[in-house]
Amino acid sequence: MKKFKFILSVICLLFLFTVVSYGDYSSITGENSYEETYEKHYPVIKITNHSSKDITVEWGAYGDAFQGDISVPANSTVRLELEELSFLGADNETTTVWLTWTEEGSLKPKGTDVITLPFELKDTHQPEFG
Repeated sequence: MKKFKFILSVICLLFLFTVVSYGDYSSITGENSYEETYEKHYPVIKITNHSSKDITVEWGAYGDAFQGDISVPANSTVRLELEELSFLGADNETTTVWLTWTEEGSLKPKGTDVITLPFELKDTHQPEFG
């Protein structure tokens, strides 16, 4: 009988650790695209879907001044190009881009934040030769 209780305890602990570790798993991740941000002179965020289902991700930036959504196919990465935030480059300013989504079987939306990189404003002034 002691063996049975011991085995049952071990199974319960394994199940508990499995549930706890699964809670930290996120099917969506967001990160800055360094090269594209510096090349394009506005924030570019790479959003990766690690799940086997398509997910629509809602996003917002600069408080809630800019918002939208983007579809991220299963097991793929898409780029969220925030050209409307190019004005941030005037002062090398950053902002937080929030991402939120709902997963099947989840009671509440999940989310993550990405802080944009500082970058320089694109110089649109054409030199005059004379």
